[in-house]
Amino acid sequence: MALPLLARAPRSALVNVGFAADTLHGRRDRAEAFWENSGHRVGWCNLGLVHYERGDEESLREAERWWRLAAEAGDPGAAYGLVVLLQRRGDEESLREAERWSRRGAKATGGRGLAKPSKPVRSSQAVIRFTGIPSDEQKRSLTAKLRGYMARLESLGFALGEVPTIHVEPETYIAYPEPAHNRLFIGAYVAHDAPSVLHEYSHWELERATGMTRDSWTKDVQAIEAGLAYYLPCSALNTPRTGRFDLTNTAHIPDYVARYFDDSHLTCLQWAGACWEVRESLGWEALDESLAAAWKAADPTAEDRAGFADHLCGLLSGGPPAREVVRAALVRHNLLEF
Repeated sequence: MALPLLARAPRSALVNVGFAADTLHGRRDRAEAFWENSGHRVGWCNLGLVHYERGDEESLREAERWWRLAAEAGDPGAAYGLVVLLQRRGDEESLREAERWSRRGAKATGGRGLAKPSKPVRSSQAVIRFTGIPSDEQKRSLTAKLRGYMARLESLGFALGEVPTIHVEPETYIAYPEPAHNRLFIGAYVAHDAPSVLHEYSHWELERATGMTRDSWTKDVQAIEAGLAYYLPCSALNTPRTGRFDLTNTAHIPDYVARYFDDSHLTCLQWAGACWEVRESLGWEALDESLAAAWKAADPTAEDRAGFADHLCGLLSGGPPAREVVRAALVRHNLLEF
């Protein structure tokens, strides 16, 4: 189909046609043309990612150009892409700019503290609300998955708050919590993947459990929390797969994915992989409640990875053999030294 025939289409339609051209027909060239002509921040963000994945210097300059355009228009994914590019440069000016874009990305996603609930919400009474374009089947499936996962978190000792609205957005494949709007923003292209949706909900409840804003946490605690947000849904669903990741093989993340993440995100996947390894040895019953207790007991403004590991080992049943399993897994995943 020629581009002029879509001239009167809404911008979101061109973004979606680009997705179809790329994912269904393997026509990345056509996808780029649709995204460039979309005049939409999501299309620009996609173009930035396409150029970033190519990896050569000219493509990285193009990635920066498109991500700046999208980020200025308010796209948080593009803002975080700029953070990765600027941090790679490593000079003082670039690092300062990366910090500014990181704050803007957090602001765009509603990056503020999540208030503790005055009254805990029971999973059996949870009302799951949807906005955007979820299908009836997605509503049914996600409601069942969320209530089941809430029951699992309750069994681990979490006092849950009101469930955020699930907003299914037709234009994108990214997902993130939006506390400023009391919702989880879920791209339609990942809404079918239950571990990915529960990963975002886990961020919501893990941050709530601390009573402190994420930007006040140590870097180690941020990585631990993100690792738990990957691991706990996978454990509840009894699958190591979440989105593009396999927790049994976090040492071999595809290059096109790894290039998009900074060191803290790669570290969080190491935590998730180590937890899955321990789960396979000790069972989820022995591990998950201790993980939850260690998280709730941690001081997120002062904790480091060694301190969290000590707390976790102290809470495990099974004595020295169980503690050795944990420490060995953390060493294998380069989170602790021998």
